[in-house]
Amino acid sequence: MGINSISEQKSNIDFQANNVQNNNRRYYIKSNGVDNTPQSDTVQISNKKDTVKKVAIGAAIVGTAVGLFYLLRGKKPPKKVMEQAADTIADTKPKMEITEEAKKIYDDVASKFHKKTRVTSETIEQNIKPKEKAGSWSSDDMKEFYTKLEKESDAKIAAEKAAKEAEEKAAKLAAEKAAKEAEAKAAERAAKEAAEKAAKEARYNELRQYNVTELNEKYVKLTNERKWKEASDVESVLYEKLPDRLNILRDVPKTEINTPLISTFATKEEYSAICQYIDCCPFNKALRNGKYDGKKLPKAVQLMDSAIEKAQPLKQDAYVYRAVSAGLSRDDIKFMESIKEGAIITDKAFVSTAKDVDAQFKHFLAFGNSMALRIKLPKGTKGLNINYSEFVLPRGAQIKVNKIDRVNGIADCEYILPNKA
Repeated sequence: MGINSISEQKSNIDFQANNVQNNNRRYYIKSNGVDNTPQSDTVQISNKKDTVKKVAIGAAIVGTAVGLFYLLRGKKPPKKVMEQAADTIADTKPKMEITEEAKKIYDDVASKFHKKTRVTSETIEQNIKPKEKAGSWSSDDMKEFYTKLEKESDAKIAAEKAAKEAEEKAAKLAAEKAAKEAEAKAAERAAKEAAEKAAKEARYNELRQYNVTELNEKYVKLTNERKWKEASDVESVLYEKLPDRLNILRDVPKTEINTPLISTFATKEEYSAICQYIDCCPFNKALRNGKYDGKKLPKAVQLMDSAIEKAQPLKQDAYVYRAVSAGLSRDDIKFMESIKEGAIITDKAFVSTAKDVDAQFKHFLAFGNSMALRIKLPKGTKGLNINYSEFVLPRGAQIKVNKIDRVNGIADCEYILPNKA
């Protein structure tokens, strides 16, 4: 039997031993990486001890014989052959074996340490290798090994605990810092809002000192300068004054317009034209701009004229209201400027008025640069009694401005009957 054959036999024995160990260990490795292999399973390796020794002795004899053969012939033995023999002998040295007392200690305490520690098979291997040279483990060795593992485990647990406490402390500090920053931002925001509110209230208090006419003039000036925020503040203060203005508007003798409604006497065509006027007032702007001056009037305008002619005149004086709001157009502002005491305003279009200070009227009066016209209708006035809220004066109506209340922005006016114009 040559050295190669001995080495091959030794390798087969190691391969079988490793298979036994690996197959057994396969069922003890948990998903968390902890090696729960009972130490007693490794004893199977030591059962091959005698066979391995025999192989080692045979390898030594063959190696010695080969060496003598070459020396007697005056030659050096091949280095490779001698190295193979030496390797074979070295690799087949006895593996560690565990005494029965050591196995008992393992069975008693191993499960506890596997649960408590983070020890893996690699950690165990690192601690076992120094003992391999001794050839076996005693109970003292096992105790020393587990004592070392326990110390390492306690150190790891302490380190993990310290790390966790440090992490919790850092998280707490970060939360406290974030809460403090949020509180500071909230306080800053609240202070800013309070300052803005105080500044706004101060602006409003200043504007409240002006009357409606002065506020209207300010509104026009600010909008011309495109100072929209300031103009909006003026409009808000005007809206605050609206309830008082409405109460003053109602401070006249109570009268009712009780002429028949248009639905009771207008023809189908006339009623259709009036409904068209109510919906979108399609021709009033053209009438005011003189588009139809000297020209044939639209059919709808003629039908409304004929309906007004058929309407019954008022049997007593009455009051109606009209809200005038000058927007940003020059025509609106020019019309507003024409409302002066003693002036007679002629409107080429039909004039819608409110029978009372109702919701629709308040809507128009709520805008900036607005004025309320309180119009007295003398007995004999003809117009279209549309519904419970609206009364329409004929086109070309003349309205005289008798007096202007600048404090409240109210113009007291009077409708001039056509035969008295």
